[in-house]
Amino acid sequence: MVTPNSILALKAIRTSKGTAFTVTAEEMPGSISLLAQKGGIYAEPAGVAALAGLKKLVKERKVSKSDRVLVVISGSGLEDPNSSLSLKGSCFPQIEPSFPDFKKNLGGQ
Repeated sequence: MVTPNSILALKAIRTSKGTAFTVTAEEMPGSISLLAQKGGIYAEPAGVAALAGLKKLVKERKVSKSDRVLVVISGSGLEDPNSSLSLKGSCFPQIEPSFPDFKKNLGGQ
């Protein structure tokens, strides 16, 4: 479907000699974990699409690891917390509702 915004996006891509590509739903969960672990940011799947895309471009060597890149994270994980339930074991530990358990999971004990 062609919309006014898609026409503007295509114009910006061509003007900047940029690129456009797709990111699958399967590529996004790893970016949620990466952003949470390395940046302390809890994002929803749609919010990490740009980071998943950057990972893809680095893997395909279209972007160098030494390039400076800005990635916009557009959505908080609190908008869709159910989407990260399957990631709990990897970067979202379940803790008891107590200060000692909270402190232990922060590495303070």
